[in-house]
Amino acid sequence: DHDCLSRLSMTKFEIEGYIGVWWEVARYPNYFEQGAAFASAFYFPIVGGIGVLNTSFDQNCRPISRILGRAVQVKGTTLAVKFPVATAWAEYKIEWVSDGYVYAIVGNTAKSQLWILARGTITWGEYVELRRVCDSLGYDHKRLLANLDLIF
Repeated sequence: DHDCLSRLSMTKFEIEGYIGVWWEVARYPNYFEQGAAFASAFYFPIVGGIGVLNTSFDQNCRPISRILGRAVQVKGTTLAVKFPVATAWAEYKIEWVSDGYVYAIVGNTAKSQLWILARGTITWGEYVELRRVCDSLGYDHKRLLANLDLIF
């Protein structure tokens, strides 16, 4: 039983709890993180929204790219995110977040993007449980690329 993985009611979701650094535990493959072993995202308040600093790392944990973007909360747990290289805003749907905002599962309505995020390292048991949550949300955990440096 993983009390730390209990679902936080999305009616109680507050963007302030999401602010801070998130580490990418696992993700669906995507074109904008090609060549990266994993990434981090730093969310911080800005006037009229949320700043987003994404950093990609190589397998030796060295930063290989950074991009600064902007997010706005459009409805409930859905953010619209835009980076300078993008022509349109992207949907960033916070599907699930743990009590205390320690773990999060983020995707989109089309189920074509998925990230498992954490504030730090996690155990293998926690990762397995988070994959189950992904499956319960309609995602396929078998498509995930895991960052084994964060899973112990």
